[in-house]
Amino acid sequence: MKIGIMSDLHLGYRQYGLREREKDFYIRYRDYISQCIEENCDIVIIAGDIFHTHRPSPEAINIFLHGIQSLNKHNIEVMNIVGNHTQLQVKDHFEADYLFSMYNYTVLDESTSRQIDGCLFCGLPYHPNHNLGEFKAKVADFNNEAKEYNQAILVIHQEFQEYCGFTDVVMSIHDIEIDNFDYVICGHIHSRKTDQIGKTHFIQPGSLERLNTKEAFDESIEGKGLYLIDPQDDEFDDQFVRIENFRKIFSEEIVLTDDSKKNNLLFGALQEKISEYEDDQPMLSLKIYDKFGYLDLCKDWEKKLSDITLITRMTYFSKNDIQVTESVIDKEDLTPLGGLKKAVKDWKDHEAELALGLYHKLSSHDSEVVASAQQLSDEYLHNHFDI
Repeated sequence: MKIGIMSDLHLGYRQYGLREREKDFYIRYRDYISQCIEENCDIVIIAGDIFHTHRPSPEAINIFLHGIQSLNKHNIEVMNIVGNHTQLQVKDHFEADYLFSMYNYTVLDESTSRQIDGCLFCGLPYHPNHNLGEFKAKVADFNNEAKEYNQAILVIHQEFQEYCGFTDVVMSIHDIEIDNFDYVICGHIHSRKTDQIGKTHFIQPGSLERLNTKEAFDESIEGKGLYLIDPQDDEFDDQFVRIENFRKIFSEEIVLTDDSKKNNLLFGALQEKISEYEDDQPMLSLKIYDKFGYLDLCKDWEKKLSDITLITRMTYFSKNDIQVTESVIDKEDLTPLGGLKKAVKDWKDHEAELALGLYHKLSSHDSEVVASAQQLSDEYLHNHFDI
């Protein structure tokens, strides 16, 4: 029984009001559906937030429906839960998730679960913080029921301290009873994580697309894609299939000097970097730190960069802005290098040396940068590990 896992589709989301970005989410969704079919999945599990709003557009509904129909044509069943974006906290509200019940599609909730070949599939909708006690009690009930099955899978849409990176999250994964589940699949947090808790596999598949520059950075390193599991096959290793060809999103910072020629070189290097992706209309989030009054220059370059991107969002910090910021953070270095030095200050000397060395090489724009950075990494591994 091969199962494909995805989450947080957010279909219909028009980021920055751009129709092109709305289409990006539809394209990625079709990519995931095609991948599920190519992998010969038997079941597809979606861990919530199929739409970006509780009132999705007819287009978003039709595109989601087409995905279900495509999967059903290949005898692939679809299961989903209600996430926070499609949920409205009012009495008798009918979530759009339930519109597709005439197909081989199930919304898992307190009253609806599935049993297939001795495997229990159960799930719960998103529970806000004031209802976490109720959520924990329902999970405990499902966990007790799971003892009667050969395999059991729980699908939820929550945030846990261990996997979301937020300091104000109140619930730990150890606060819920999951020891009788083979898998817990959790949506809501858009970065992907996996963990092993006793015999239970925890999978946080992450989001379908990138909703901000942080997610774009995470995607460039960790990737986004489809998880594949088979709870009935002890020899099947859980797999992650990376989806490629996302629209490029650049998040850049420029610290201007008192030399206008050098400043033009900084902008020119960025323009050259982005031009490589011009045909695919990349997006640019740009922060500029200017102590020397080059606002007109920045505006000119913003226009030039806008001509080769889908959108350029420039945040400009003037001399006064920087002085205020420096006084607040005790004259902390605002450059990327300054942030890196702060991050590594408590690391071992050789670890900090590697990080700073890689930074200098990767920011040099030298034609041999990849080989040089690779060599530095290799030397580090040989010097500090038995490799």
